[in-house]
Amino acid sequence: PKRRGAVKLDKGALEARMAADGWTKEEKPRPGTTHVDKYFVPPGGGKKLRSVLEVARAAYPEFLAGVDAAALLWRRRVVLVLASR
Repeated sequence: PKRRGAVKLDKGALEARMAADGWTKEEKPRPGTTHVDKYFVPPGGGKKLRSVLEVARAAYPEFLAGVDAAALLWRRRVVLVLASR
């Protein structure tokens, strides 16, 4: 069954764009286990994001396809309009 609000993402294209824009990936191993946490850091620093999907939602909504994408693009435009006032 499909999940509600499922989002399609072209991960390869997004990761290529992130690399071109200067995003970095930090990997932190957890003590006492083999698990490694991955964090994506925007160019110039700022809030670390925990997944490629979170990066797409925050900075590249054009890479999202599905129900989520239209809402995020609309919300981003509203924020830009309000910020320009």
